[in-house]
Amino acid sequence: MIRLLSILTLGIIMTGCLNQRVIRFADHSWTVNEDFGQLINSDTTYRFTVGERLIPVDMPIICSQDSVNRYPGMKGFIYDILHTAGLDSSEILFYAPAMQLMFVKVNDNFEGVRPYGVTSDLREPSKLITFFTSENNPEHWKRQPMEMHTYSYLTKNKKQFLVVDIFDYGDEEIAQIQVNQTKTKSTDKMRIPFTPFYTHDITDMNHLLLWSSVVDWHKSVAVANYQIGNEVKVLRDKKAYAIYTKLITRADSCWITGNSVNALEYFKDAFKFYNHIRPRDVYNAACAATEINDTATAIALLKSNIMHFPSWYFSIEADEDFNALHEHCGWKEIVDSMSARSNRAEVGFDRPLKARLERIFKSDQNVRYRFIKANGANPRDSVLVDSILAEMQEVDQQNLAEIKDIIATNGWVGKDKVGSACTVIWLIIQHSDINTQKEMLPIFRSAVATGDLDASSVAMLEDRIMVAEGKPQIYGTQLHEDENGNLIPHQLQSPEQVDDFRRQVGLPPLSEYLKDMQKKYGK
Repeated sequence: MIRLLSILTLGIIMTGCLNQRVIRFADHSWTVNEDFGQLINSDTTYRFTVGERLIPVDMPIICSQDSVNRYPGMKGFIYDILHTAGLDSSEILFYAPAMQLMFVKVNDNFEGVRPYGVTSDLREPSKLITFFTSENNPEHWKRQPMEMHTYSYLTKNKKQFLVVDIFDYGDEEIAQIQVNQTKTKSTDKMRIPFTPFYTHDITDMNHLLLWSSVVDWHKSVAVANYQIGNEVKVLRDKKAYAIYTKLITRADSCWITGNSVNALEYFKDAFKFYNHIRPRDVYNAACAATEINDTATAIALLKSNIMHFPSWYFSIEADEDFNALHEHCGWKEIVDSMSARSNRAEVGFDRPLKARLERIFKSDQNVRYRFIKANGANPRDSVLVDSILAEMQEVDQQNLAEIKDIIATNGWVGKDKVGSACTVIWLIIQHSDINTQKEMLPIFRSAVATGDLDASSVAMLEDRIMVAEGKPQIYGTQLHEDENGNLIPHQLQSPEQVDDFRRQVGLPPLSEYLKDMQKKYGK
């Protein structure tokens, strides 16, 4: 009797295991956005393109236990797909059969096995690079934030071909699965409208050309969804951007005042918010690392910028801030990369003139950097500060003479001739006398119209001229210290409209600007 009971119990357990084909859905309802070919959930936490301009409004969306139960055999069909892709127990966001696409949130148990292909950098879709892996590559793969790993699964007995792209959707790891399935008796039983299944045998090797086009199409949709995920994240996570900005402000403040050790730590903390990283911030971090002789970190930061921002370059060999890196084994690779990029980007440039403007920029910034550092030192050396101030005035006069010579010889020099170095002209004029500023203002306004200068730069110059003439400023860019050492704007033309004026020229709200400037330069 005891033996029989044991057999019966075992039978119950075995039956339970055989029927345990569980699929899980994330708690989201979805609607079709016909105009943009997207599926959007109610609170816009997710927004996925499905790669078409128009999609059927009454398209079935499998996104809940209720919806899966409407189609006989759908539950087992989805379970098999997840199992084949190694995504068992992952939460399903939705399956849109008519579009042949399924999206799931990758669970923590997913193994980083060798993908079919690796695509990066997803932030630069016009310059994507894909390399295909082979048996000789490592077995274990850890995907980087700006990479997409692609897997393919061909199951002949089920006449099924899956293409799985795994990438970051904001902060989450998403698998986008394209389901290529031949019609079978099982699929016919599901009675899915807008029949998504092929009439030919998808596993037939004669259809290899179709497969390649499917993979290419699938990749373009996945890249688009990666970008949408970043956009949604920025909208949803403004707090992260605020933290990034705050950390960069602190890093810049430490760096300017000579505390490069703390500056580098703030930079590293900021770079954890990788979606918000800007090339200039990484450049400044590399400068800070070089100043404290952390050459390995400086080289790594420069290489990171090169990898993640394909169009970024500067005249690195002429940059004295990186002299200490010249003996490092990674220096030549960086120089060669910068040289190749400049050669591609500067076809038709007046390169001697560009180099001249860059030299002027360096002389302007170096003396100001030294002045700010000396002025913020404790104890303050007033003799040193006065000496650097006198040197600054002399440098400004020399630089202005050079800029006037350039203008007299060439007129306005735009990005088509010197790239972003054209902004150096504006910078030096900012530090000149008011008559020169007023003379150049119409030229700068024209440069905004052609895209050579930002509207915010001209707004700053307009404010400077007005304050110098004793008039109220428009944008609030010109500040002075009150009796408590707080930075406040000079008189405003229209305090109630100042943020509207600032927004029109691409400046942040005045309160944010004052907060940032106080941290950088206030007492």
